[in-house]
Amino acid sequence: MDGWAARHGETDVNRGVLLCWHHHDVVHRRQVQIGPSPGGGFEFRTRHGTPVARSA
Repeated sequence: MDGWAARHGETDVNRGVLLCWHHHDVVHRRQVQIGPSPGGGFEFRTRHGTPVARSA
C-alpha cells in the first residue's frame, strides 16, 4: 500500500482534484504528488519534488 491510503488520508471532496481516467493513471504510474498551491488550486510535482510544467 502506498500514497494516500498508507498515510490514512482524510476523505474530503473539498480537498480533491478531479482527473480524467488517463491523467489519474499517469499520476499513479509516474508517482506524481498533488498538493495545494500557495496561490490556490493545486500543484503537481514529480516524485523527486520538481514541479510538473503546465502544457499549453
